[in-house]
Amino acid sequence: MVNTLSAIALVIALAAPGTPGDAQQVTVSVIAVQATNEGRAAQREEPAPTEAKPKRSGTSQFLQQGFAPGLRNKPKPKNENNGDYRYFEAGLEGIREAASTLPYDTFKKIKSESATVAFGKEAKFEINERYKLRLGPIDRDEQGRVRAKVSIDEQVDRGGDKQTITALETTSAIAPSKYLVLGGRLPLDEGQLVLFVSAK
Repeated sequence: MVNTLSAIALVIALAAPGTPGDAQQVTVSVIAVQATNEGRAAQREEPAPTEAKPKRSGTSQFLQQGFAPGLRNKPKPKNENNGDYRYFEAGLEGIREAASTLPYDTFKKIKSESATVAFGKEAKFEINERYKLRLGPIDRDEQGRVRAKVSIDEQVDRGGDKQTITALETTSAIAPSKYLVLGGRLPLDEGQLVLFVSAK
């Protein structure tokens, strides 16, 4: 039995009609992550004040400050991400920009997978035991955006009866080198499921 449950789709690439491209196939890549909010912004600590040291005779003021002429000293950012306190598990740095508007600060990889599918057909991605992604490319417009119908099926237990519901369904366009970001009401045992989908 299939029911429909609305969910929020966070779409980075806006949907737009197009015409079929010359290529008859498209390669779809999916990165599935567990997203949580662990309060990392509040956990940031300011560096402890440095203890003043007595001035040593014969030491120039420039050297004390660390900006002596000829030395390429410059202030360093607070951390390697220029103040971005979010945590991305190894291998997920590529989604940092696409995840910038999401209300989470910790991203851990569940899986990544790619498939080549013809226009008019459907690719299926088993995310975990609970969720499955279905994506059917429709066409490609003049800007190279792939318009596709996207569905996320969810296995739910209702009184001991396993049922499949459509947790999310949308038709969107995926721009070249961009991600279609899907999430909102896709709970995991801990945190939320967020999918980053690209096509080329």
